[in-house]
Amino acid sequence: MAKTFLQIQTAVLLENKLDSTSELLTWIKGVINEVIQDFCNTAKYRELKARNEALTIATDAQSNYDLPVEAQRVERIEFCIDANSEAGWYPLKKENQHVVISAIGLPRYYDLSGTTCSIYPYDQIVASTHRLRITYNKQHPTLSGDSDVLLIPSLFPAIVQKVNARVARWHNANDKLPSIAREAAEAQVHSLNN
Repeated sequence: MAKTFLQIQTAVLLENKLDSTSELLTWIKGVINEVIQDFCNTAKYRELKARNEALTIATDAQSNYDLPVEAQRVERIEFCIDANSEAGWYPLKKENQHVVISAIGLPRYYDLSGTTCSIYPYDQIVASTHRLRITYNKQHPTLSGDSDVLLIPSLFPAIVQKVNARVARWHNANDKLPSIAREAAEAQVHSLNN
């Protein structure tokens, strides 16, 4: 069942006995998004998988391609030698720095750098004949509106648990601040008296 940003916030506020007017609410909203991204950075979720998305070959002998903006983790890049057939697809291998790559021929390797994918070799790529596609995991969109939906509903309990733990650590750290400040002040007074 779909969970909204408001439902996550409400669960955290209730567990921590806070109300929706708490000055911590803005911080809690940020923590919720951080926790969601932490989960997405460490695991793959089928709800965020984009399969066989086309990368446009704009010109012949093109070597660099922009990755989709929402791409977080590339799983596979494939090249097709026949634009009219689904049978001609083959996977490209992740570039190995220890392998000498020929500059001539059809693509066999790819390399990722930031938001760009480079394929090698590329001299025989023909834009009108060849195709390129990518399978990747998307980033989870940042939740901001109360009705924004968590795309991975199974994570709801774990997200609430991790956010609650961060709220508890915040409370523990801030409950100790007055006593630490008092002890520091007492030590300073003691040093002045000696």
